[in-house]
Amino acid sequence: MKLRLYGLTQRDVFTVHFSYAGIQEAVKTMPHWEGEYWMAEIPDVMLLQNKELLCYVYFEESSGGVTGYEISLPIIPRTKPSDYVLDPANVFVGVGELIEKA
Repeated sequence: MKLRLYGLTQRDVFTVHFSYAGIQEAVKTMPHWEGEYWMAEIPDVMLLQNKELLCYVYFEESSGGVTGYEISLPIIPRTKPSDYVLDPANVFVGVGELIEKA
């Protein structure tokens, strides 16, 4: 699944962080430019929990960084297709451990 971000320019420097409410850590992804918008891949492992997914657009600046936008995505549970196979590298072991792997 992907998150499409409009309203930002190609020159903007940012990352997208995914987490759940009440968790201090996040899984960070690097978005890529697709002509008129930015596209960020939502890690499959973040879609396994029936919890609201929080997405933070974090702008890198010379003096540090700042969260520019916070996006809330409801995760709607559904049955996995019968041929779905979860990549063992993406088994949910906790957000903190995923950060260490990144």
